[in-house]
Amino acid sequence: MRQFGSEVPFAEPPDLQGQYSPYYGEHHHRWRVQCRKFVEEELLPHVEEWDEAGDIPAEELRRKAYAAGIYGATWPREFGGTPPEGSEGPWHGSWEAVKVDPFFDFILWDELVCLDSLSKSLRAHEHRIAPDRGSFLERLVVYGSDALKKRIVADCVTGAKSCCLAVTEPSGGSDVGSIKTTAVREGDYYIVNGAKKWITGGMKADFFTVLCRTGN
Repeated sequence: MRQFGSEVPFAEPPDLQGQYSPYYGEHHHRWRVQCRKFVEEELLPHVEEWDEAGDIPAEELRRKAYAAGIYGATWPREFGGTPPEGSEGPWHGSWEAVKVDPFFDFILWDELVCLDSLSKSLRAHEHRIAPDRGSFLERLVVYGSDALKKRIVADCVTGAKSCCLAVTEPSGGSDVGSIKTTAVREGDYYIVNGAKKWITGGMKADFFTVLCRTGN
């Protein structure tokens, strides 16, 4: 089994040193190899260029990450998801939409954050080349109408579009009890008024879930 990380004794978790772990098995190891291959081939060679530009080619990277089986790894197959081999099961996570072993998600982010010390551009934009978790899509998959799912989910899972969650405001930060943005029903629509700030991915997202007050 290939080793990852530092060779200094006890500097890394046992599974990264090729030792037994009750949490990670052979499927997890192969998934780490797959994620590491994408990072080494598609990200590492370009970090200096992207740092100079102050941005990354997010759309191109999303397409490549999806083709590599990474971008849609945690999402249901019916929406274009590409769960890794051995990852699917009756997992009881925070969202019923997620049927993938969460340790596969840990591995993906573990490999991505290895770049943080090498590239400030990737550190600022790594959320744009990894699956959207804990923000927009899970809420839509669980609570959204069939029409919204058909219009949005598959495009976001496959990387054709991007999405984000807009909660934080200039006046109260991420304190949801202090939210001032409102959504008022007028006929078939809601009229939204307010301001959001520091929204991860918000500058270039195609779709937004916006936290608003609909009553007093």
